[in-house]
Amino acid sequence: MRTIRNKHYENEDQKASSMVAPHPTKPSTVVAPHRAATSTVVATNPATTFNGGSPLPSSNNKRLSISRKRASEFAMSLLAKIVVLLCMLTLAWAWPPKTSVKITNTLEGKENLNIHCKSKDDDLGQRLLHFNQSFDWSFGAQFWYKTLYFCSCQWGKGPLLYFDAYVQTRDFDKCSDCDWYIKKDGPCRYEKGTIKCYKWNP
Repeated sequence: MRTIRNKHYENEDQKASSMVAPHPTKPSTVVAPHRAATSTVVATNPATTFNGGSPLPSSNNKRLSISRKRASEFAMSLLAKIVVLLCMLTLAWAWPPKTSVKITNTLEGKENLNIHCKSKDDDLGQRLLHFNQSFDWSFGAQFWYKTLYFCSCQWGKGPLLYFDAYVQTRDFDKCSDCDWYIKKDGPCRYEKGTIKCYKWNP
């Protein structure tokens, strides 16, 4: 009986040991397979898009753009012509500057003076100036500095003597009102506040 009891106890121990909960194992992690990224391709019509999808201008827009460009070019051309015309009118008004020449008889002995003045294009006619009498004329100087007036002078039975009443290259910066005083030795005028006498032309 004793031996059987011990065996029974052994069987009980084995049964108890068999009832011990097994050691828990670490659950395995299941990784889902990687899903490839999907891309969506949108078809575009190359005939209606350009530069990143912006719509192409229609034929009407093209014609309108060309018309505006031509109108702008015409306006600029017209403006340039107007500016040139205004400049020409300004020059025509300001140029040539008016110049006047005055000749006075101051002959010694108070003799009468016969004088005849002219240019290449203008003949001012013969004049008889008594002592202290004068005559004058005005004109517009040429753009190319070629204006020239010359005069012949005579008194009594003396010879004809000549002098240049106005030479543009000589007088343009010296006088706009050129006043001459005729003496027997030659014509004189004031320049820069002092009187200057010239010889008769040879």
